[in-house]
Amino acid sequence: KLEHHTIGIPAAIVDLFEQLDEFGRGLGPDVSRRIRKQYIGYFGGPKGRSFFTVELKRQRVLIYLALDPVNAKPWSPAVMRDARDFGHYGMGDLEYSLSTGNQLNDLRDLIEQAYKHQ
Repeated sequence: KLEHHTIGIPAAIVDLFEQLDEFGRGLGPDVSRRIRKQYIGYFGGPKGRSFFTVELKRQRVLIYLALDPVNAKPWSPAVMRDARDFGHYGMGDLEYSLSTGNQLNDLRDLIEQAYKHQ
């Protein structure tokens, strides 16, 4: 259940997640959302694979994208890091830490890249 991920999370963070959720599911009719115990996954694209996953935290939303961290553009070291060298829930090699609505445009571009390249 989605409520499992939103209980105790501040409304501003839930709002950011809802905007991401709407964007991700709106990328195409092939996109599906799968709610897991530790994360929420989005699947679709040419091969129907996971292209990003989401974890809601109290201060931010962690997004893991199925993108090569070496080639991801635009790169923002303040909010992005290579996730290949540490364990995490969900799938994806690029971590994006979303904490404000100002970051949504850049993140949407990255999510769209991940969707198209799956």
